[in-house]
Amino acid sequence: MKKRNPFKFIFDDKKKLNEMLELRKKGWTYVSLGLLYGVDFSSIYHECKKFHVEPPVKATRSNKAGIVLSTGNILKIVGLKTKKIKTYADYLREAGYTKSQVSFYVSNIE
Repeated sequence: MKKRNPFKFIFDDKKKLNEMLELRKKGWTYVSLGLLYGVDFSSIYHECKKFHVEPPVKATRSNKAGIVLSTGNILKIVGLKTKKIKTYADYLREAGYTKSQVSFYVSNIE
């Protein structure tokens, strides 16, 4: 089992702390900020609570488009890559099934 790294005191630097608080005020999520700064989202949560910082509007499904960066964009900034998800048809093709067999099995699922 992988050992957890000890808590990082990344926010001892006042410049980084103020930058993070400003991004949170603009509407960034705790998870997005955690990925950006390389810490767990709970660290971001506690720092924001400590300084009484909340975003102007709570993020909901209807207003997520207004947030500056999506989690996908933050993953690109940080350098993490997400896996391409394979469909059932992709697995069948890899196993050597013909086109007609793949279409038959996939159509029977739906």
